[in-house]
Amino acid sequence: MLHQSLPPVAPAWSKIEAWAPRREEFVRRAAFALTATLGDREKKLLNQRRADFKSAQDNVAADFSTVVKTIGWVGHTHEVLAAAQRLLAHAVDMETGMRGYLLAGKEGFLDPYKGGKIGFYSELDNLKKTVSDNPAQVARLEAIETLIGD
Repeated sequence: MLHQSLPPVAPAWSKIEAWAPRREEFVRRAAFALTATLGDREKKLLNQRRADFKSAQDNVAADFSTVVKTIGWVGHTHEVLAAAQRLLAHAVDMETGMRGYLLAGKEGFLDPYKGGKIGFYSELDNLKKTVSDNPAQVARLEAIETLIGD
């Protein structure tokens, strides 16, 4: 009885059912995990740099240049953390747009995806330049790029 009262399923539903949940979940989890790792690493670096700053502050008379250098690194770390958050927001926009399109089948639902994609790759390029002094972070960003690009 229940099956007879249900409306027919849209043709796109089988595509969503077969492909989207597995791929979306895998990509989302992998991207979030890599972004979290990136953020965790930067937070550890921030704590280390704060300790360095405190030490330099205590010895300011002896080594003022360390204070100036460390202030720059703390600022750098804050820039990286903010950029990583923006990168994640763009990835979420892409996911939202794709999900909307797959569910509704209407091109208009791809607008968040398209905007997110432009923002994601722009932010990714800028972030790679920002962390170019740290090969491990660049490698993490390249892994994120590969996951999102697939």
